[in-house]
Amino acid sequence: VPGWVHDRMLPPGGWRLAPAPLMAALAEALDGFDGAAVPALVLVPHRQLRTMNSQLRDIAAPGAATESVEVRMHPSVVADLGLGADDTSGPVTVTVTSAHGSVAGVLHADDRLHPEAVVVAHGWADPNVGALTSAADDVDPLTGMPRLGGVPVEVRPAGAG
Repeated sequence: VPGWVHDRMLPPGGWRLAPAPLMAALAEALDGFDGAAVPALVLVPHRQLRTMNSQLRDIAAPGAATESVEVRMHPSVVADLGLGADDTSGPVTVTVTSAHGSVAGVLHADDRLHPEAVVVAHGWADPNVGALTSAADDVDPLTGMPRLGGVPVEVRPAGAG
């Protein structure tokens, strides 16, 4: 029935796009940002197209992957860090490290990414992006969700100290 959302679901005054608890959390986050240096690389959330988390990985839709695409970064950063593969060496394995742990994976350059973004697809056992996050630290107090994006990371060739 037209109008039911407005009549029954919206509180007086309409949609609350910025409720007080959310605005207080935003103000607190901004107060903590003093213009200090932003991390050079950050983990960003990522899902693979035509892949549903950890379910049905061995059953692929046309064009879908049945294995992880590993670690993706912008080509300019790959070059700046000297991580690119030449024609004879094959794929480059890198280690992505955060304050919570490390994962290793094959590096892929992707010019669709922001230069500060490091992508490790969620939902795979290897590399397990959960090793880079924490269920105890950096948990959102409003939702109880762990921080999955904006996590500062470093990327090095696998085996490098």
